[in-house]
Amino acid sequence: MLKICGRKPSNSSTAALAFERFCVESYIYYSAILMLFYADFDPLNDESSLRAFDDYFSNVSYGPHGLSPSQPVLGTSYRWFLLLAEITRLARQRYPSPMTWNTLHDNLCSCDDLVGRTLTQRLSNLDGALYILGCQALLECCNPFHSLAEREAVLQRPLQEAIELIEHVPHGTKYRPYHLWPLTVISVLAVEDKSRQIFHRILSQLSREHNGGPTQAVQTRIEEVWAINTSSITHSSTYGILLLLNDKSVYDCQ
Repeated sequence: MLKICGRKPSNSSTAALAFERFCVESYIYYSAILMLFYADFDPLNDESSLRAFDDYFSNVSYGPHGLSPSQPVLGTSYRWFLLLAEITRLARQRYPSPMTWNTLHDNLCSCDDLVGRTLTQRLSNLDGALYILGCQALLECCNPFHSLAEREAVLQRPLQEAIELIEHVPHGTKYRPYHLWPLTVISVLAVEDKSRQIFHRILSQLSREHNGGPTQAVQTRIEEVWAINTSSITHSSTYGILLLLNDKSVYDCQ
């Protein structure tokens, strides 16, 4: 839309500018989710698109009557979702660059410090905490400094921390489609039925409240991963992520 038609003029109505913002951010968000499912789908790595995003978000117009500067879909800087895309790309690499891995890990640690490390801090920033845990899982899955067994052991931490967060979320808290990305990544770590039921409940709630759509598609994919990841040989969190990313090569070569 931005590449073909350009941005709307600043004197457009607030409603038109808000709709444009919603479309741009929805494109970025759902692109990040679809990247998890399709190895050949990577619209956030297109240079012309990145230039269009840079131009758009550096010159956002709020219209004559004002438009909330808070992003209506992303809830944070679009650059965070470009970081998610980078981490997803790296997680798919069979032999990731240690230098690239360290750089992304350092960037993520900086974000982790902002979210906080105690349960109370993370509950007050549930969105950020879940995203951090999802990113940690993807990075650990391709950690070039760990063996397969070490990766599996470390992957239990983001899974258990996410479950602890979910169990302490105040009653009545509503999950939103915005949570689909981290829930997708973290849920495929679960190998025990009890843990899987926790994520199944949340995804089912989202699907009911939003009439299926993307949530139903995500839930179906996660359940496919769970159904396959039952063998005593491959029954592991690492294999769950590899199945999600359509990459079983690490196990195929064992």
